[in-house]
Amino acid sequence: MIFFFFKQKTAYEISACLVGSEMCIRDRLIYADFRVKSVRDEYGKEHVHFYTLDQSFQVILDKLDNVDAAKEKRYRRVYNKLKDFEEYMIGLGVDTNLPEVPAREPKAPVPAPKKDIALLRGEHVVREFKNLSIEHNTKLMNQFYSQDDFAGLLEAARSEKQWKNLRTYVSILGEYSTYMTEKQKLMTIRFLSELLVHRESDIRNQAGEIIGQIVAHFNDEYKKELPEGVSPPPKEITNLSLWREVLQIILSPDPRLTEQHKKWIENSLKSIVSALISSCSKERRKDFVDALLILSLIHI
Repeated sequence: MIFFFFKQKTAYEISACLVGSEMCIRDRLIYADFRVKSVRDEYGKEHVHFYTLDQSFQVILDKLDNVDAAKEKRYRRVYNKLKDFEEYMIGLGVDTNLPEVPAREPKAPVPAPKKDIALLRGEHVVREFKNLSIEHNTKLMNQFYSQDDFAGLLEAARSEKQWKNLRTYVSILGEYSTYMTEKQKLMTIRFLSELLVHRESDIRNQAGEIIGQIVAHFNDEYKKELPEGVSPPPKEITNLSLWREVLQIILSPDPRLTEQHKKWIENSLKSIVSALISSCSKERRKDFVDALLILSLIHI
């Protein structure tokens, strides 16, 4: 039983470094682009060639321009994460080496036999922890995909009585906030705002930091460049308008709250502003600071 809880805790801790938001989507797309390439034979006929993950990583290092030490480190980090996921899929019996001519009916995957975790040693233990983390993250991302499941996740966090478990929920929301829809981000900010009156200062500070991060990246999207002369449709809620709403909650707390709760909410402003300023782009920083100064003067 002791080992089970150690294993579960470690899986949560490892998960952040496997499929977390730090793994740049653009870098993953670069790998996908280099894994599938068109080549021509001696007769000029075009063929589609599938490269392995190892081959595509080498192509990136050999053919991309200006691959300095910092870029190589970033690409290698992404490669290691993709390699972890590939080995996880192989363990499920999936053939990750695509054939030149795909079969009409691929073979049914045959998972590798499971070993008793108590018998594992060395690298096999590390591999098992990584697989547990990937499995956990995959299920969690599936919950984020469904609006109802995501709402259920927030309700489960609201009803959590143990502060350590609640902190795990908050950490998960912060780690995966990049992948949330704008509606999910609003739901998350509403939940985190409730935690600004939590009795544990660690949870209040953590909730404040994540609120600042979400506000900074609320409208950020991963998308290709728009054609010349084409503008995206206007947003109903922007980073700046959301920031003003958050400031209203902090500077004008619910009058039904106790004085202690109001003080906790006011004190959380430092964590929120610090995270917001450090997470936002330099171009937006002045707008956020101006909004803070204006609303602060109004509420003096």
